[in-house]
Amino acid sequence: AGDARTDQDARLAAVEDHPASGTLRAADQDGTYPRPQLLRRHWADLCGPWDFALDPADAGLDAGWWSGRAAGSGTGGDPFDQVIEVPFPPESEASGIGDTRPHAVVWYRRRVTGADLDAAGYDVQGRRLLLHLGAVDHTADVWVDGHHL
Repeated sequence: AGDARTDQDARLAAVEDHPASGTLRAADQDGTYPRPQLLRRHWADLCGPWDFALDPADAGLDAGWWSGRAAGSGTGGDPFDQVIEVPFPPESEASGIGDTRPHAVVWYRRRVTGADLDAAGYDVQGRRLLLHLGAVDHTADVWVDGHHL
């Protein structure tokens, strides 16, 4: 039990010593954290432009769109031919898509940068991240670096 406590203390000390760390007070933060009462020391907001694709034939899974290397269905091009502004849904004009027709399958793609990982505390938290998808309408399949989660 002593070794586990020492490891935990070392991890906590690393978080406290990290340049992005500081006193956590909801009243002092800049208001961008989505739930200020539950403020985390490290987090990254992935809102903004994402690649987007409609998949009316539900072909993306078999075509390997999740791999980031697949060509479009019969076109030879990238199936992610639109850009959507997250967190807005594709039905919203604010998303940049503004398509109110029903779509059973859509795809989102975003490259996570080193800056995103740094902001999320990846190097400080034991090389682990927690990913929240806050507005999945029904069901989501998620891939990270070609691995299905």
